[in-house]
Amino acid sequence: MAQRDGIPVCKILDYGKMKYEQSKNNKKSSQKMSIKEVKMSPRIDKHDVSTKLKQVQKWIGEGHKVYVAVQFRGRENTHKELGLPILEPFRSLSGATATEPKLDGNLLSIWLTKQ
Repeated sequence: MAQRDGIPVCKILDYGKMKYEQSKNNKKSSQKMSIKEVKMSPRIDKHDVSTKLKQVQKWIGEGHKVYVAVQFRGRENTHKELGLPILEPFRSLSGATATEPKLDGNLLSIWLTKQ
């Protein structure tokens, strides 16, 4: 190997390793959208819902997909209709499309994506 002032002029690389590292770096930079999650109880206060609504609106603006769920525990399971008014502000969020509320065990949930 030729040297110029003690500095090597060329570098020997493992081509397979270099291609693998490049593909890993490309995957990291292209993965901008992710899934964010918000879980609430049916006993949540209106102010707390508005705080979570602002956070969800910020995430939607950034292009994330958001999972919003109301979790029922114990005796709350008999009154699952109380979760629909909590999810309504999220469904009517401007700039977002929402799925229909889905009841899965003790969770009432919706998915929000950017329009």
